[in-house]
Amino acid sequence: MIIPDSCWNSLQCLQDWKRYLGYVAAGLAGFAAIAVILAEVVVESRINTLGLPRKIDDSQRRTLIKRLSVDPGTHVQVHAYVTSDESQRYAAALVSVLKEAGWSADGPVLYTRDQPFEGLRVIIDSWNNVPPLSRLLLDSLREVGIRDVAFEVEPSPVMPSSWILIRVGLKPGTVANQD
Repeated sequence: MIIPDSCWNSLQCLQDWKRYLGYVAAGLAGFAAIAVILAEVVVESRINTLGLPRKIDDSQRRTLIKRLSVDPGTHVQVHAYVTSDESQRYAAALVSVLKEAGWSADGPVLYTRDQPFEGLRVIIDSWNNVPPLSRLLLDSLREVGIRDVAFEVEPSPVMPSSWILIRVGLKPGTVANQD
């Protein structure tokens, strides 16, 4: 028991304990209220972040153009997920940056997949022969803070090996919400 046995027969001691327990209850209630408010702020912030479309801001754009303009004329095709307007807008923004860097960029070309994925994929034929410009592209995207980009191996008899293929998937945090 919290209250000492010696206090059970003292009116003053019991009143002091009652007052002390009231302070504890008020403190706990205040702490709980603060915790709920903080949780709501964090959750609301995350909801807002997930709700915003991806974009390439001016700083990212300038850095990407500077890094990728080392080899103008590079052919790249950008695919966007067919059922996602957000994916298509992000792909269009990426095509715009690539063109400003002097690359020959096509897209967005619409595609579909049985299993949607999140983020960006730079498609390569094999892990044994990662083209230097594909590596440059992936590293440049990561350098500017685009973390949801990765290589994906998919041999293509149709696309020339000198071309780069980028697939823009769904926005991170949205695949779990697809039914």
